[in-house]
Amino acid sequence: MSVPKIPGYRIETLIGKGACGTVYAARHESGALIAVKLLNEESCNPGIIANQVSRLYRSECPIGALPLVAHSLGKAPYLMLGALEADHVAQEIGDAYQPRTLQMRLDKYLGRQSSWGFVLKLGAALADFHRRRVAHGNVKPGNIFIGSEGQPLLADFAQGLMPGIRALPYTDALLYAPPEQLTDPDAYLEGAGYGWDVHAFGVLTFRLLNGVFPRCNE
Repeated sequence: MSVPKIPGYRIETLIGKGACGTVYAARHESGALIAVKLLNEESCNPGIIANQVSRLYRSECPIGALPLVAHSLGKAPYLMLGALEADHVAQEIGDAYQPRTLQMRLDKYLGRQSSWGFVLKLGAALADFHRRRVAHGNVKPGNIFIGSEGQPLLADFAQGLMPGIRALPYTDALLYAPPEQLTDPDAYLEGAGYGWDVHAFGVLTFRLLNGVFPRCNE
């Protein structure tokens, strides 16, 4: 993928690449930093994402969602611009950013009863998604950012194993997804995603509190 050109912004550095896209740090002409995700057309369904974005951010931004600055989901290149929840890392070759996700900080949560507070906030955030008629569909540690006050912020909803995608490499999402999502991803369009979220939330909660997966941990 080529680096996107966005009016008013300058792409500064690559943050990382995932199954569904590439994330960059970008600076607005005002000096503000944001994260820019360039979606991979092979492994995303921009139409579904756009529909869910309009539902989720119809009024105010949910307190449990990563703030969205803007998006371009009507035509390629498909872009999502959001808050940069990352830690700055100074390097000799230039600045770098490490995403402040649950995946990057699992050692602070796994097998700890103190994780209950985080779990309850995550459950409340997911419930708010469902109240707004948005099923996340891809709940996993890498898609949960940790805000400045330690609160969970859900990101990358309606991405991953969704209807209409042409290719999707193996990711740890398969460790949290229910069997029915793996066999029938098209059911997301019929409301099955809400149940998928409950399953993934249960697996993640078990792992955080006990330090292991509920099944097949080895």
